[in-house]
Amino acid sequence: MALEDIKESKKLVRLYSFDVEERLPPGSEAHLLGQILSDDNGTPEDLTAPWRKFFDSHKPSDGEEDPITSLIAVESDRLRTKWLAFQKSCPKEERVNLHGSEPSVEGVTDMVTNMLKASRAKRDKSHRGRALSLFQRFCSCLDSHSNMLLVLPQGNEYVSIFTGSLTAIIKASVNHERLAEELSEALCEISCHIVDCQTELELFRTTPMLKKVADLYGHMFLFLSSTMDWMMEKRHKRILDSFNENFNKKFEDEINAIKQKMESIQSLAAQSARGELRVTRLTVDEMRQDIRLGLEGDARDRAERKYFEEQVERELLEAQRDREMTRVACRQLVIHLKRMLEQDALSSLQAKSAIFKPLQLMGFSDELSELEDRSKSGGAGNKSKVWDSAEVILNSRNLEDFFHRDRVRLSDTRQRSLMINTQTILRLSEWTESTKPQMLWLEGPALGADDHQSPVTAIASKFIELADASKVPIISYFCEIPRRENLRSGNTQEVQAMLALVYGIIRQIIELLLPRFNTGADFAERRFENLNGTLESWSDALDVLQDLLGLMPTTVFVVLDGLHWLDDGSTIEPLQELFGTLRRGQLRVLLTTTGRSACLVNEISSAETLRLDRTQLRRGETSMDRSELWSPP
Repeated sequence: MALEDIKESKKLVRLYSFDVEERLPPGSEAHLLGQILSDDNGTPEDLTAPWRKFFDSHKPSDGEEDPITSLIAVESDRLRTKWLAFQKSCPKEERVNLHGSEPSVEGVTDMVTNMLKASRAKRDKSHRGRALSLFQRFCSCLDSHSNMLLVLPQGNEYVSIFTGSLTAIIKASVNHERLAEELSEALCEISCHIVDCQTELELFRTTPMLKKVADLYGHMFLFLSSTMDWMMEKRHKRILDSFNENFNKKFEDEINAIKQKMESIQSLAAQSARGELRVTRLTVDEMRQDIRLGLEGDARDRAERKYFEEQVERELLEAQRDREMTRVACRQLVIHLKRMLEQDALSSLQAKSAIFKPLQLMGFSDELSELEDRSKSGGAGNKSKVWDSAEVILNSRNLEDFFHRDRVRLSDTRQRSLMINTQTILRLSEWTESTKPQMLWLEGPALGADDHQSPVTAIASKFIELADASKVPIISYFCEIPRRENLRSGNTQEVQAMLALVYGIIRQIIELLLPRFNTGADFAERRFENLNGTLESWSDALDVLQDLLGLMPTTVFVVLDGLHWLDDGSTIEPLQELFGTLRRGQLRVLLTTTGRSACLVNEISSAETLRLDRTQLRRGETSMDRSELWSPP
């Protein structure tokens, strides 16, 4: 039976349920059954407008407020309001179809099922495929969520708000692979114990237990509301697909709070069974409560501001810790590179070379202190200002018009298993663990192939995977000639591709800034508006890049692939200026090309170059496949 036929049959049953009460005589058992059926199915208006409750605010009248649900009622209404703004902000293709779905468990499940059927991602094990599989696993828990909510007064309303919000968030996330994967992981994580909680609720449906359930879903609604805020903000700043934005890290505290609420329900059930009510009260007193929960009006606004400030402070501390831990992350990256050598030929290599020394980055702490001092002083002779990185991201969002996010990482490097010779691995390992900022150019042979098929490009892509997994800060870009773009005034194809490269680097550096920093450089919106995608703005772009590099530690890797595409008389001088700026920035830059690159020949010394011939690439000795390498050190 088709899905539409099933929906139509459900609709007919519900329509009959509405009529049956009126047709049966009062006082009879049949009339009582009709009342039950009618109550369970809502009102006839719900059939024509299942999403109407999202457009009509519900405020309890005087005396109607239930002490059990006072908090969740506030969060439910705020989530409904947030849903309206979120639905409006989504692009048309990411918006919920209000005529083809409904806010129910079946509605969420049907949407995910249809996505799985329509997608080939499930078979190719991509990020999107994993996300859809995790969404499907989460859907298997929705009945338990629904049953938990239904025990509360106005439970049907809460189920609709909950499932309708999930429908909107999941629908809007699936076109953004990284976000979809992290969101699906979070939903599965907060639902892993929901079945056990439902069982405990059925055994101990007491008033304290109902309050805990309402508290749990108050925090759940707050999480969904915050998720919508975050997605709208990132869409507004045009960094929803950024590889430097980590959803799970951002919402770690809220996810942990929800998990604690679930554990509290299980703990209360266990304590109720043992009669340890005093311990329960102490546990409740110690439970962490979100300061925003249940507040409205000015009090809510103040709580939101306080919560935001606390979050910025936490992010600042975490960012500083992350920078201090970069030396450990670099060590991890070197370990993974060396592990490739250990698969074969390790003993002979060790006999020939004593290059494998522990990573020495003892100067990194001094470098971080120097960076912080520069940030506090704001630079000599300049009036400094405290900036929020979120503000700079917003001010620079126009740069997204001039490069493509899918060139920051290649999502499909069709060579799943890459064989690479030990000399290349050895050189990469040496370059990675060096304490001196430097460049390394892997010059591959000229091949008549696109970037997905080039083995040198695949090396760059695999190195980025290893760095990402090791939590090493990394910036990357895969150059291409814009064959399907209109050229802007005065641009050649090569110039336009070069500008895309630089703007892509600038945006990624901005995303790596500390949440709050002090500098004399100007990062106002008007400065970024001068970067208009033409060669006339080249000097302005390099000035912005130079100012940003002054806020970066040296332990940041940059991987640039395909610079041979930029070879042209119009790009020689600008590229020389770019490499001069990058060298002053003290970064570690890996360059990979398929064939000779005229712009690099005069900029990269022979000591910084490793040439790979066809034989080396064809007869690789070591697998660079992450699935074969990835195991705990």
